Amino acid sequence: MSGMIKKALTNADNYMGKQTKEFVPDIPISGVGISAQHCLITYEEASNQTTIHPNAEDPEKYSIKVNGV
Repeated sequence: MSGMIKKALTNADNYMGKQTKEFVPDIPISGVGISAQHCLITYEEASNQTTIHPNAEDPEKYSIKVNGV
């Protein structure tokens, strides 16, 4: 995937991934190689910290990049 995603995060867990019948992510994205729960973005408003967690099932298959890295 290439491009930019701009989304206001909620204070807590924000899932990014492909929408399915069983799961609707907070940040829907689509494309080849995207899983339903592609990654989890945790935002803590009190400390203003964001943590990105890769896919728990297969992080090698469903890799993530931030600013190309």
